Amino acid sequence: MDAGYFVALIGGMLSIFSPCSALLLPSFFAYTATSRGKLSLMGTAFFVGLLVTMVPLGMGVAWVGNALPLTQQEMMRASGWLIIVLGLVQIFGGGFDLGRFLPWRDKAQTHQAGPMVGSFLLGTVSGVAGFCTGPILGAILTFVMNSSSVWAGAAMMAVYSLGLMLPVLVLAAFWRKLSPTFLAKLRGKTFSVGKLQLNTAALIIGLVFVSVGVLMVLTDGFLTAPELISTASIQSIWTWASGVESALPGWLMPTVLTLAALAVWFWFTARYSKADDDEADADDDAQDSVAADHRS
Repeated sequence: MDAGYFVALIGGMLSIFSPCSALLLPSFFAYTATSRGKLSLMGTAFFVGLLVTMVPLGMGVAWVGNALPLTQQEMMRASGWLIIVLGLVQIFGGGFDLGRFLPWRDKAQTHQAGPMVGSFLLGTVSGVAGFCTGPILGAILTFVMNSSSVWAGAAMMAVYSLGLMLPVLVLAAFWRKLSPTFLAKLRGKTFSVGKLQLNTAALIIGLVFVSVGVLMVLTDGFLTAPELISTASIQSIWTWASGVESALPGWLMPTVLTLAALAVWFWFTARYSKADDDEADADDDAQDSVAADHRS
């Protein structure tokens, strides 16, 4: 996986832990979705909403990056320094909120359109909204600017959206079972350094991006970074994979992956919908028993 895609995935996952908006999304889904099946549907609508905003944004930023009259080495070094700055902004509590430019932001945040449409609108806003999450988005967009094409930029922002969605739904699914102490730890702890007020969550996130930026500067965007796998091994794997791919029909692999993803999704939805139904039946039986005791 290209380093930019990996950073985009991790950046999306870290976004929900920003101190000024930490865990608001999981709590919204946890208390709005009355069953795991409904949570799956609302999560899908939320993810589609993310893609509607983030994919065009990624394509536009990638186009700008490819149009700039800079060499790849210059772009990588400039990007590294920019990511370092954005990491420091995150550490010291600064940020920006692009979501204010979306005309439907107020409607999305007040959930006036029902759970499904509201989840979709919330997705369109969540990827770019938040003063504290702004530096994270800026760092990811810096990687996108170095994409090889507008489609690579779109794919990177789709991966960022996936990284943002996954912890939201996982935490929402188990929200009622999580202890207040655990949730407080996820929000981070505020502490003072002289006159500065810092947050542990923001500090960790900022240090991650500062480290990435330093690596980009020192390795010309990871181009000269040490190889985890030798070039010969990578070439052998690539040759083998190319041979397998050429021997198969072009439509086969996408079809198999799509069907597998759908099968897993429907299995997950059906399993948890049944669990919710059983739990509801148990609650009804308990209420009937209490009512019978009162009548007797």
